[in-house]
Amino acid sequence: IAGAMGIEALPGLDAMLATMRSRALDESLAIEARREAVEVLADVSVEEVAAVAGDVMDVRQPVELQLAVADALGQSSDAETAARLLEYWPTYSPRLRERVLGALTRRAAHAGVLLDAIEAGTVAATALGSLERVRLMEFPDETVRVRAAELLSSTGGEEISEEALAAYVEALAGTDDAHRDVAAGREVFVKVCANCHRAGSGEEAIG
Repeated sequence: IAGAMGIEALPGLDAMLATMRSRALDESLAIEARREAVEVLADVSVEEVAAVAGDVMDVRQPVELQLAVADALGQSSDAETAARLLEYWPTYSPRLRERVLGALTRRAAHAGVLLDAIEAGTVAATALGSLERVRLMEFPDETVRVRAAELLSSTGGEEISEEALAAYVEALAGTDDAHRDVAAGREVFVKVCANCHRAGSGEEAIG
């Protein structure tokens, strides 16, 4: 759109965009200022937002800024942008995952990329909420609708057997300090929990 309107030819645009990219990534600025920089980039082109997405989607960045990037990238209609949104999926917080899934279930090109990720196991089918499931399974595009029905109709929350639960509780109750492996526990925390929670000095506890 920007190119069609001749915006890219405006004098000083390159310098302005470079400034906005810098501001979006400047951690010394207030979140609102960084978010506004992302919005300016999005007004010019989605590609400008994609240029900073890799850094902004880092788990250490403010979720409000990440939401702004997800919203901007979600406005694109091409599959490459959808793939970019899913590139950082394992590190996303629940709130950001919900926003990304919402964006990827509105356009056929995006939905196709999401269904590819579900089929490949990159995104768990159980990550989809009821709204996203219904949206995909009732999608106007027949190809998306049929694939969604095949991939999602048999998926749901997995129940833990009573035996497995009992063994888990027993293992926790029977573990004293001398037998706890702190290093192994921290490794699991970093891989599984760190996208939503924080631990250790200097890190924000968010529940």
